[in-house]
Amino acid sequence: MECKLVLKKLKAFHDGELSSNEQASVQEHLRRCNRCQAEFTALTRLWDVLGIYPEAEVPQGFSRRVVAHLEAYEKRQKTAGLRHFVQWWPEQSLRWATVGILFFGGLLIGGSVFELWSKRMDQQLAAYYARLEDPYEFESAYRYVEQSLIEGYWKVLSPAENGDT
Repeated sequence: MECKLVLKKLKAFHDGELSSNEQASVQEHLRRCNRCQAEFTALTRLWDVLGIYPEAEVPQGFSRRVVAHLEAYEKRQKTAGLRHFVQWWPEQSLRWATVGILFFGGLLIGGSVFELWSKRMDQQLAAYYARLEDPYEFESAYRYVEQSLIEGYWKVLSPAENGDT
């Protein structure tokens, strides 16, 4: 028998509620498994400690009062839906407005950075093509553009380091 199954059946084993086959199987497992044996010992000690306290008497009408409180609570919960929404909406709308502002602000800043980078790349490409003796050198132009993209990206991100303003 697996430990997981034995641990689920320990209380029933302690109370003698298992069938004889299950009882024997749990007992055999407890002889072999130290972990389950320790768990059973702890459970037995707990029941022994709890056994010294007398059982509490439930006052008359207790269950009726509990049911009445539960019904009143459920009724309040049903009518609280609109109140909850009215309280929830301002809090959530502020959060979503903040998220929206941050998102669109990020798009705006990202677009500005890309626009600066794009202008710089246009200037570099124009300068490069102006220096070319043979404007149809596509292969070398491609390599230059690729290198310029990498350099231009870092120049846009850190203009102070490069002496740019």
